[in-house]
Amino acid sequence: RDLIAQSFGGIICISSANDDDADLQRYREAGADFCFSKEEATDVIAQQINDRLGKCRRNKEEYKIDRDSLVSSGDTDNESVISTHEEAAPLVRPRVIFVDDDEIMRLLSQDLLIRLNAAEDSAVLGKSLEEASSVVKHALGLCDGGRPADVVILDQHLDYRDGTSITGTEICRDLIAQSFGGIICISS
Repeated sequence: RDLIAQSFGGIICISSANDDDADLQRYREAGADFCFSKEEATDVIAQQINDRLGKCRRNKEEYKIDRDSLVSSGDTDNESVISTHEEAAPLVRPRVIFVDDDEIMRLLSQDLLIRLNAAEDSAVLGKSLEEASSVVKHALGLCDGGRPADVVILDQHLDYRDGTSITGTEICRDLIAQSFGGIICISS
């Protein structure tokens, strides 16, 4: 938990079984940085998202740099000093993409986006194979000309009534191949 809390990125994988589970093995082969059981993952994922993205809800005043303290410490380069909070970089709400084939999970994910104060261009996908197959383009910001996603949360088993399916691991591999730089989380 300490290791993941210190991480600013990486692939996080979750399984409902133990470390010998076939899903966890596939995650490791796909390049997973961290693997957890569902029991321990909820707190870890929430902490990771809050640590990395929670700053979007902070008051801009927290980012104000006190010019006097910098000058007294020897840093007199005006270019590196932000003296007012208006000059501070604007805060950006996290762009999150959830992917699940289960309708109830998609509804819960919509609620979570609101609770995370996620960006308006965040998305819940996976209603169809076509939607699930478009995740990489959405995550990279190619569908709407927007910015890349900060977090992609994937269901491992996306099985549809017409008999088609895709796995979170497959989508994860595609994201890695396209140099996606955000957090990837797979849940089985």
